[in-house]
Amino acid sequence: MNQSLNAPQSRAPSPVLKMKRHFRLFALYFAQYAKVRLAYKADFFIAFISSMVATVLGFGFVWVLFSKIPKLRTGRFTRSYFSTASH
Repeated sequence: MNQSLNAPQSRAPSPVLKMKRHFRLFALYFAQYAKVRLAYKADFFIAFISSMVATVLGFGFVWVLFSKIPKLRTGRFTRSYFSTASH
């Protein structure tokens, strides 16, 4: 009797199952990352405040640039703020 007929056929996991596995791994990784970042509260707050200061300085730079150079006042101001905020 042929053994291959009775053996269960192995099937490749579906793309949905693969994605679920990757999302679960990402969630577990992010949870560990968050735990480590929050373990050192002073470091977390310093990084948070420095990020906020960098954002404010970036917006301030764009504002000064557009207010001091007349050729830039053509309506691209909003697009530049959006571009600055998205980076």
